[in-house]
This record gives sequence, C-alpha cells and structure tokens, in this order.
Amino acid sequence: MGNVIHFDSPGRGMTREQKLAMIYRHTHSDFKGRAEATELWPADKIGSPTILIYRNGTTIVLLDDLTDAEIADRLPYAIERQKALT
Repeated sequence: MGNVIHFDSPGRGMTREQKLAMIYRHTHSDFKGRAEATELWPADKIGSPTILIYRNGTTIVLLDDLTDAEIADRLPYAIERQKALT
C-alpha cells in the first residue's frame, strides 16, 4: 500500500468571489483598474474591475472573466501577500 500525499491547495474553502477579491486586492495598481465606457466593454460591465494579464499577449480582462487556471496561478501570491499583512 502506497503513501498518499495530500497537498493543501491555496484558497481551499474560499468561494470564487473571495478568490477574485483577494487577487484584485493584491494586484499592483498599475495592473488593475475599472472598465471604462469604450467599445471594449458592454454597457452593463462599465465600472467592473479589470486586470492586466498575459493571454497570448498582454490583455485587459474583466476580473470576473479570469479562468480557473488564471485564478490558480495568481492566488498563491495573493494569499502570501495577505499573510504578510496580518
């Protein structure tokens, strides 16, 4: 019988909204903002948080549109920054 190793995944027990909020909070102000009234965003998304990421090139995306993989990539850094503040 082999040994089973359990790794505690970052953000375990957090909702998607909580993860996104933590990522946004700990993203440098140069790399985040709010959707402005342009042809890029639907009218109902104006004022929504945005984040600068790399998707086959540097891209601004709505925070809510981050993929699970992009959240998993950014969450450990955000959690470490949060721990440093407490």
